[in-house]
Amino acid sequence: QKQGFTLEAPIAGTNTLPDVLPSVVPGNLPTLHIDPLLRATTELVEYMTQTGDAIILDVRERSEYDGLPTGDPYGAARSGHVPTARFWNWKNELFESGGSSSTLKHCEDILDSLPIGAEAKDVVAYCTGGIRSGFTFMLLHACGLDHSRNFDGSWWAWASDEVLPCTGEGPGCSGSDEDDDDAAVGGNGGSGR
Repeated sequence: QKQGFTLEAPIAGTNTLPDVLPSVVPGNLPTLHIDPLLRATTELVEYMTQTGDAIILDVRERSEYDGLPTGDPYGAARSGHVPTARFWNWKNELFESGGSSSTLKHCEDILDSLPIGAEAKDVVAYCTGGIRSGFTFMLLHACGLDHSRNFDGSWWAWASDEVLPCTGEGPGCSGSDEDDDDAAVGGNGGSGR
């Protein structure tokens, strides 16, 4: 049990999760209570972009982060990314062989790939709708990054509010980041610890 959810640790000495998962009897589901400290709302992410109090990880594909002139491939109102977000592709950073393998990297390697400063700030993961970022969040948390959160509304929630700024080359966003090289962290061994 770790801050609101249970996740069995990887099998000792390996980087794989157990094959046997707990069974659930239909109609007898437990009430799920989500710890609010594990979630990031749109309002919280907006605050964090303004204060720099967090590292925001965009775990989508590079083309989604950059924004597509033809619009968002998943139908979001705009195409780009949350200002100050760092590109950190979930497949490349969590799985061996650049995401072409189903074998998870070791926790030490995952944590070392985070942007510099991740050990001292909240780390918020987002994607398009919260699925890829939820997986990323669970693994970061299981690897010991207790100050991580999932932006469950993710890009769909952010892009739907035209008052919120967005950065990228797609419709509705304001061009690329001035320091885009610094914002694109994924895959360079950011020494997040």
